[in-house]
Amino acid sequence: MSQENKIFIEVKPDNITSGESPYYEMDSDSFDTMVVHCADPRFQTAFKKFVAEELKIKNYAPIVLGGGIHPFGSQKALPVNFESLWDQISFFIKAAKLKQLIFINHEDCKWYNRLIDLYPDVDLPVKEKEDLMTTMARVHQDFPDIKIRTFWAGLKDNRVCFTEVKHT
Repeated sequence: MSQENKIFIEVKPDNITSGESPYYEMDSDSFDTMVVHCADPRFQTAFKKFVAEELKIKNYAPIVLGGGIHPFGSQKALPVNFESLWDQISFFIKAAKLKQLIFINHEDCKWYNRLIDLYPDVDLPVKEKEDLMTTMARVHQDFPDIKIRTFWAGLKDNRVCFTEVKHT
């Protein structure tokens, strides 16, 4: 490519802070909880309200990805997904000295439906709830003192209802 066909943009501080966009307030960097849930846009408002209003957690580190914690239940089939999520969780547990993890899976998850071929003999809602237990067990292997709460977000009449999944 010749020099005349290249586009060069010089980035200077005044390019970035030109006043074209307002400045937004940052949240506090003080948090002791991480919440991991699915990226399904139908559930985002419910997830945020549940965490803030029901669990009374105002400031937390979110990890939002398709299928939420699915990598814990599919470590052998999708090891790269597991390693990526595990690296994030481990990093924040250590760096932020997290005290609590919240994991949420939900009914009618499009990501789990996409993975149905990996689990042809398993009912997907059962698989998703089993993955909550698998996730808790795996995290406690390396971080036995961290508090973990797991929730199932069910649907009824286009509304979301959260139930804590207790582990025995």
